[in-house]
Amino acid sequence: MKRVITLLRYYVITLIIMSPVWAQERPTSGELIVKAWEVHGKKDIEATFRYTQQLIDLYKEEADRQQASLKAFPKSKEEIEAVAALNDVATAYFIQGESYRYQGKIEEAIKAFKTVIYQYCYAQAWDPRGWFWKVALAAWESVVKLNPNEPLPPPPCQGVVEAKREEKKKPVSQIPTKIVLSDPGKEEIVDYNKYGEFKDVGTKNYRYIIKDQEGLSAAVGEGIFPNTTAVRWNPEFKKVKKEKRLEADQWDFLQSPDLQAAFFKWATSTEPQGVKLFYTGLILEKAGLIKHALKCYYAIVVHFPGSYGWTYWHTPWYVGQAAIAKIKHLLRRNPQLGYKLVDADIKIINGYDNNVANDIVIAHPGRLVKANFWEKLISKKIKREQLSIKRRRGKGKVYLVQYENGHWELMVDGKPYFIRGITYAPTKVGQSPDEGTLGNWMEEDFNQNGKIDGPYDAFVDKNRNHKQDADETAVGDFQLMKEMGVNTIRLYHHPYKPNKELLRQLYDKYGIRVIMADFLGKYALGSGAPWNPGTDYNNEEHKRNMMESVTHMVLEFKDEPYILFWLLGNENVYGYACNADKYPEAFFNFANEVALKIKMIDPEHPVAICSGDILYLDKFGKHCPDIDIFGTNAYRGEYGFGRLWQSVKEEADIAVFITEFGCPAYAQGKSEEEAEELQAQYHLGSWEDIEANRAFAEGVGNSLGGIVFEWLDEWWKAYDPKVHDTRPLWAGPFPDGYMHEEWLGLCGQGNGSLSPFLRQLRKSYYMYKNKWR
Repeated sequence: MKRVITLLRYYVITLIIMSPVWAQERPTSGELIVKAWEVHGKKDIEATFRYTQQLIDLYKEEADRQQASLKAFPKSKEEIEAVAALNDVATAYFIQGESYRYQGKIEEAIKAFKTVIYQYCYAQAWDPRGWFWKVALAAWESVVKLNPNEPLPPPPCQGVVEAKREEKKKPVSQIPTKIVLSDPGKEEIVDYNKYGEFKDVGTKNYRYIIKDQEGLSAAVGEGIFPNTTAVRWNPEFKKVKKEKRLEADQWDFLQSPDLQAAFFKWATSTEPQGVKLFYTGLILEKAGLIKHALKCYYAIVVHFPGSYGWTYWHTPWYVGQAAIAKIKHLLRRNPQLGYKLVDADIKIINGYDNNVANDIVIAHPGRLVKANFWEKLISKKIKREQLSIKRRRGKGKVYLVQYENGHWELMVDGKPYFIRGITYAPTKVGQSPDEGTLGNWMEEDFNQNGKIDGPYDAFVDKNRNHKQDADETAVGDFQLMKEMGVNTIRLYHHPYKPNKELLRQLYDKYGIRVIMADFLGKYALGSGAPWNPGTDYNNEEHKRNMMESVTHMVLEFKDEPYILFWLLGNENVYGYACNADKYPEAFFNFANEVALKIKMIDPEHPVAICSGDILYLDKFGKHCPDIDIFGTNAYRGEYGFGRLWQSVKEEADIAVFITEFGCPAYAQGKSEEEAEELQAQYHLGSWEDIEANRAFAEGVGNSLGGIVFEWLDEWWKAYDPKVHDTRPLWAGPFPDGYMHEEWLGLCGQGNGSLSPFLRQLRKSYYMYKNKWR
């Protein structure tokens, strides 16, 4: 897991200096560990040991009691936070070990790390990017790195080094195979009306009653409900079982090239039927059996519309909605099939929180039918000139219009503007906010030629030899982005001050506008709150500080020609150094107050929010009537964003844009070329969904575009900022099933030796260049 936690995704956090009152009152362990990280990042050795030792002296006994009380790692956030003394004391020893390591005091460093491993092995620390990491595992890795020849006795806690050991785990088959179906089913498109009855469609009591199970099983084919036994009669099944190719964990089969074994493993899995069908369909899709995959996904919609699974973050994943999105994605990619999905929808009432117990499922299974060729040929798309404007939001040169058909467009100087954006944060290899070394890319000039490095001195390493050959002259990122078709970047005005002149050049010469943002208290930025417990949206002082921060931003930049609109927050609803996750109504009420204040100062530009997927979307709809655009960070998979567009229409009926989406260019077990292709396909599917839901397209019509995350790999996000780390950080819908945060760029930095100048353009760059130009 991530070793060091100080800051947020891009920037150094500015924290309040400890009050003199602390000298009289006992500081909390959380307050001390925040201060310890801060001074450690500044390489203030004396202060680092002062704060860490104070923490250890005050809380060691409590930490010892908490460690002794545990027999396994706490799992939920609440359980982990309940042993805060344990977590913070272990982290204090870890920081001491890191500080000794930086000083070259190897023996002292190893001693501190071993204290964590053998005395506080159940400790977990929070990474601001969204996960807890095991402190003992990080300490173990540090000892191994410092003295690789030293045999380390196993720690007393189960689960500390299992992530590094695979002895107990049976390896998954790596034999490349194709799926051979002995029973593909009698119908390409199953007519469910022949085999049963749809009851109470469009209500919470919806169900499909099977009346001819034998007939339906024959129609769908093997592996698809209710045909759950035919796979066992497939001759290949007996062969695969005899060769013991089914013995590994079913989740590992999702990345196995042995597609035949993977299909059998999932088709006979004990997972809930909806989850089982989804991953069976995914494997069929990988095998190129698209028609069978479509039947598999549609079976979920018919039989199990309310089924759900759980994400790594323990948030519900609604399988039926994902299945509909998968079907639409496959039909877009395979128009030659001539199918279309008609009137299918699954709405989850109360589905915007993490409590599935209160969910009410309203299902419309619709129909998967053969499209009529002549109907498709003569159908005409509605044009904006044919529709009147129903509503306008904004009075200035940048505004939004909603047409009489309910579709939305962003207008700039009277012309439609579709956001083709990217997150631009070109971090030099070796820099890290965790170590206090992250610079301001808008000011950096390492080659001292009078030009900002990334924007103007970047060059393309065409042959990927990690050198700048004679024909590889500097072209600059701004020019490369222009050639790609980028028209927008997202930029936060704090904690680093933006370079106005550079942004004017970005707009004047390259035609790229800026969405200017304020974190609105996320990561405690702008609120004046300490990191722990973070911004409180019920605290009047915090709200005053945040309002002042936003007001300063608007007054500073409102007359700049490059401003597209204002953006508030960054996934605040997930919490982490703010309490928007606990008090979403308070957060959204305050965000709406801020939007009103912005509009008083600057009526020329709309206001958007940057949320986290659709968590608490219903509360946003109720409490934010003056926010013009719903923006959200969403990482759902290569099929796009599912029902997100329709959900926003129902809960708020405003325009939407995706503030952040992306995919790693690294996948375990894949070559560099293969991984880049998988990244490009993920981006292509995401962008196709964004475009499919823009005004006058086939979808909901409220999409304004999206912001790709990100332009360039950042090497500091997993461990050592001098190493391009491939470790998985969390499980998710990515090519190898994991997020690799150091590989999200459309461009790589090669081996890092010529950072921040070298660029290796990936397939995803050229995909966007083709789509956007």
